[in-house]
Amino acid sequence: MAGRQKPRYLVQKEVTINGDIKANCFDLNEEGMYIQTENPFGPNNVLNLSFDVDGSPVKVKATVRHLDPGFGFGVRFITLSAEDKVTISRALAALEQPQEYTTVLLVDKDERCRTVYKYALQQEGFKVLDMASGNDAFKILQQTPPDAVIVDNQIEGINAFKILQFMQTKEELKTIPAIMLTTRFIPDEADKVQSLGVRDYLIKFKTTPKSLADKVKLFLGE
Repeated sequence: MAGRQKPRYLVQKEVTINGDIKANCFDLNEEGMYIQTENPFGPNNVLNLSFDVDGSPVKVKATVRHLDPGFGFGVRFITLSAEDKVTISRALAALEQPQEYTTVLLVDKDERCRTVYKYALQQEGFKVLDMASGNDAFKILQQTPPDAVIVDNQIEGINAFKILQFMQTKEELKTIPAIMLTTRFIPDEADKVQSLGVRDYLIKFKTTPKSLADKVKLFLGE
């Protein structure tokens, strides 16, 4: 439990597994990291990992601990050098400095998806309000409007379309860039959300967390 309570370095970067498998790392602390990859690895497999932290290369052996089949897994480092541990600690300390944030409202009932998307958005400097249900998102929109909205089309409670319709009825909300996520492309649905002011309609398995964050930056910069 102690390892899970340590500060995390929120990242979206490449990690190489066993010298040739490319994957993405989404969070990192002094004891381990979470890696997204569809490559099959079993519990307690020992892996050779290489990645960088603030430009410093790190090579370490790690063991697979927490497994999400078909999506990714968490690992615990077993050979992290003292020098590399200091490098990670410094990166963690830098994240604790006060920052000004642009706020993104992220609504998705899938906790795993919320986690990886949230990490990618935070790495780009956004403050993320992540919600599992449309009811909670609706309250946020009424109280403190965010700068951008990302909503999955299958959320529970007040559905995504009602949230978008509500945004279009409020002057302070209708100009907020909104992105809808979906597990599969539905032409009629794509047309419907476009009429509700949605800036983009993205299929999840074709959209990396980094590309989603880049979309938000693009729309906020226009």
